[in-house]
Amino acid sequence: MLALETLPASLRDMADRLGLPAVSYLVEKLGGTTIPVPLRASAIGEARYRRLCEIIGKEVATALCREYGGVALYIPNCRAAVMDARDAEIIAVRDDLAKNGVTEREIVERLARRYRLSDRQVWRILKRIPCQTASAPLFGRGVEQARLW
Repeated sequence: MLALETLPASLRDMADRLGLPAVSYLVEKLGGTTIPVPLRASAIGEARYRRLCEIIGKEVATALCREYGGVALYIPNCRAAVMDARDAEIIAVRDDLAKNGVTEREIVERLARRYRLSDRQVWRILKRIPCQTASAPLFGRGVEQARLW
């Protein structure tokens, strides 16, 4: 999940209304796009609502329409915040795997596959000072999933 303090003001306001998990999900699914949020007052509005439900789920789509119906809403991609959260998650997963006795090379190989990064990029991330990254895991994934692979 993205850290609230790393978000632009428009998304912080949206997080106050919809909750940070919903905003993180919106950024993940629709970041970098402008979406016409339907009022659901016509057949076209209902069709747009159903399409939103397919993309972001009924709960988030309903909340979005309730708060922003009738507005063309830009969802920033928050690239820097997303990358900081991803890097913090990578470091946390690395620490968990290291505690379980996995070698550094194996950790880097697993992280590169999991996050679809080169091994060099993973090494760069792991060499960063931990305070340079956000503290929250990206979009709800976390250390507990490290044991799944």
